[in-house]
Amino acid sequence: MNNPETTDLVLQELESIAADFQAEGDSVEQDRYCEWYMQKLFEIDAVEERIKEQYQIMLRELQTRRKALQFKCGQNFRQRVEAMLLANGRKKDGSLKKKSVNLLTGKAGYRSSRPTVEFIDEEAAKKWAVKNLTVGQLFDATSSVDKVPLVIECIKEYGLEKAIKSLNKTPFLEHFMETGELPDGVEFVETQDKFYPQVKDMELPPTPLTLQITGSPVKKEGE
Repeated sequence: MNNPETTDLVLQELESIAADFQAEGDSVEQDRYCEWYMQKLFEIDAVEERIKEQYQIMLRELQTRRKALQFKCGQNFRQRVEAMLLANGRKKDGSLKKKSVNLLTGKAGYRSSRPTVEFIDEEAAKKWAVKNLTVGQLFDATSSVDKVPLVIECIKEYGLEKAIKSLNKTPFLEHFMETGELPDGVEFVETQDKFYPQVKDMELPPTPLTLQITGSPVKKEGE
């Protein structure tokens, strides 16, 4: 949701910058106005490119910091979370009573992943798809910039699996779940519990009001 105060500040800044440009433009000779305008666009574009480059550098630094944190402290964090989960006890079937714990900055625990397939030989998977899937299924299985029905029909009819740039997993999984036949080039990955930390904004627990603003103790009812 937009903050009205922030929007007003942005509009004020925009009006101020626009006024500066107009004042500068008014001082430019008319026969140089177009060149001046294009030069300003060039300067803005150049600054934008530098900002994008700097953003990518900063993003890579953050990703490195995240990986370092996970490498050095992730296992310790996971063990502590698992200890808290075990402290909640187990069900009769041996599974944990709770699969996650709530923390001040989020929650962590285990969630069950859906069954899926993984490509272990994409070339074999492409050949299998062209040979065994219908045109509609092949359309869904194909990820390509040239993904149009006519192209898919040609790929299917003439066995042009090399024209397929990449594949989607869903049609392969659906085929396996419906028929029990595992397509070539894929392996089935069963449901499994995956550990996760889910970060959210800091939420401090409510603090009991025991002092007034002046510092004097708050009297409870009946005292």
